[in-house]
Amino acid sequence: MDKCVICGKEFIPMFGRKTCSKECSQELKKLYNKKHYDSVVGDRTKKCVVCGKEFESRYGRITCSEECQKLREKEMDNKW
Repeated sequence: MDKCVICGKEFIPMFGRKTCSKECSQELKKLYNKKHYDSVVGDRTKKCVVCGKEFESRYGRITCSEECQKLREKEMDNKW
């Protein structure tokens, strides 16, 4: 008997499986994908250029919210 790497339940291993069920298998796959993505992309935590709040940056964003984005646009317009 082996223990499931996700939930810890005991199960009879077949074909080298590490999980006890389809649900746990899907959860393990998500964890592997996240680990791989994080290793390729790296840390996405950024500081907002307007308010300084930390946030998870996606798609190259530099502001944490729409409000900060609007304030940033106003700042940039005022500079011109």
